[in-house]
Amino acid sequence: MEVATAIRNPTVRGAPLIGITAAFGLALGLVADAPDGLDSIVQVLLATRPTARHLKWTVEAAAATVRAEIGKLG
Repeated sequence: MEVATAIRNPTVRGAPLIGITAAFGLALGLVADAPDGLDSIVQVLLATRPTARHLKWTVEAAAATVRAEIGKLG
């Protein structure tokens, strides 16, 4: 996933931009793997910078929203 590489390499720098990029990466990953790949996408993104609090918060919040929406469907 190119987004994960950009976060890991520090092509993307700064906590707010890392969070935004991660949320965008989650959305892009879901387009490619939706929704079965949600957990693996989350794990890939979280592994890019394990100590980045904004990254973790953003990815987990976005994933929770996706899970809630999926739950409404069925």
